[in-house]
Amino acid sequence: MSLSILLIEADSARRRDLALVLETTGGYRVTALPSAEKAVPLLLSAHFDLVVGQSRVLAQMPVDLHKIGYGPRPDIPPPSCLGWVDKLAPLPAFAEQVRQLLLKKN
Repeated sequence: MSLSILLIEADSARRRDLALVLETTGGYRVTALPSAEKAVPLLLSAHFDLVVGQSRVLAQMPVDLHKIGYGPRPDIPPPSCLGWVDKLAPLPAFAEQVRQLLLKKN
């Protein structure tokens, strides 16, 4: 059974690339959306094991959802944040870092 990830990224090319690498390299089921606002209706009707996004997006997500951030680190991580991925490139390394952070949770 694969984990379900909600990926929120405004840049469409980056959203596509990150979703693809998480699905193919990580084996996760990924739902990719451009904004936290678009995620709200989906969060009410579907279960996600993890939300992946930048700090401003993660701060808008419900406290009880596990989160992994990327990009610039905030001074104070959002609640339920499992960790941070500092570099997105190379993309397969991004998926591996997400996997390592998820293993720490379990």
